[in-house]
Amino acid sequence: MKSNNVHIRHVGVIHLNKEYQRNGLLDYDQLFEETDVTNDVQDIENIVHTEMNDMKKYLGMPEKSGCACLYKGRSSQCQTFSYSNPSVPDYSVHNISRIGTRKKLLTDWMNRDIYSIEDIDNPDVLKGYQSFQYLAHMHGGAVVNVREILRILNDLEFPIHFLDYETYMTAIPAFDRCWPWQQMPFQYSIHVLNNDGSLEHKEYLMKEPSQDMTLALVEHLVEDMNDHGSVVVWYAPFEATRNKELATLHPEYSGFLSNMNDRIFDLMKIFSGGHYVDPAFKGSNSIKDVLPVLIPDLAYTDLEIQSGTEAPINWKKFIGQQLEPSEQKLIEKNLLEYCKLDTLAMVRIYQFLKGL
Repeated sequence: MKSNNVHIRHVGVIHLNKEYQRNGLLDYDQLFEETDVTNDVQDIENIVHTEMNDMKKYLGMPEKSGCACLYKGRSSQCQTFSYSNPSVPDYSVHNISRIGTRKKLLTDWMNRDIYSIEDIDNPDVLKGYQSFQYLAHMHGGAVVNVREILRILNDLEFPIHFLDYETYMTAIPAFDRCWPWQQMPFQYSIHVLNNDGSLEHKEYLMKEPSQDMTLALVEHLVEDMNDHGSVVVWYAPFEATRNKELATLHPEYSGFLSNMNDRIFDLMKIFSGGHYVDPAFKGSNSIKDVLPVLIPDLAYTDLEIQSGTEAPINWKKFIGQQLEPSEQKLIEKNLLEYCKLDTLAMVRIYQFLKGL
């Protein structure tokens, strides 16, 4: 702007007010806030100018010579990393869990051209899960602490409820009592494993927009959950936070939802805690990466909806008024099958671990 003779006095950012809760028509004066960032922009102006020039020079080079992402963990790298760093294998030291937080160690490896996990010459510096991941890779198979796994799982109480929510999230709250970027549950699946080995499945899907979108879901949840027995989820902070938010929206059910959280067990911790580490996980503890390794006959790839990002997109279409009944019925079927597989996957993984 300055180079085109436009004089800037103030710079501001208009952003969403995270405290705003919709009630009827949108109140845009309350929905948006403005923050002055003039000083912040001035502080980084020279840095940004230098980085832009560096980018231009880099793009003009006939051969690529790496980028700053070489010194970052895999989750923090740019999307062109493999293009700029062709000598780094797809599964490398960058995939070691939380290696990005150990900048000194990663910098040392990069400066010595240590990219492959098998080339690490100081594995004793790896701690916790990182060391298990290294051992599994070098061993060429899973590293398993059977005794600890069974000790943890034996603390679960029957009936065991395997629970999963699907949520819808938008910047502009689409429904009453929702706030910007709220993770609003619109669906759940529950598999209940009884002490005798029998398995029951229960599910719920919001089918029509209403004034209070989550009340019906909570009411159905009360019917489908026992007041005792463990509640197993994959990554507990997500489901536990949804329960806390639902308790705020529906205080009459706060006791029920709090009781659910008191009984929650995070099945993912078996893997993130290093009790079962397989090199085929490639450093990931996502259920999408664990399931095909442990239970190859159960696959998300067989479904029309295959990820948590696809589910809310399809649900928004589902509750719209523009679909033919046959298409609406097909989306409903696909949504139910996807969420059902999430909880069935946990059941099968639990059974696999118990059978070690």
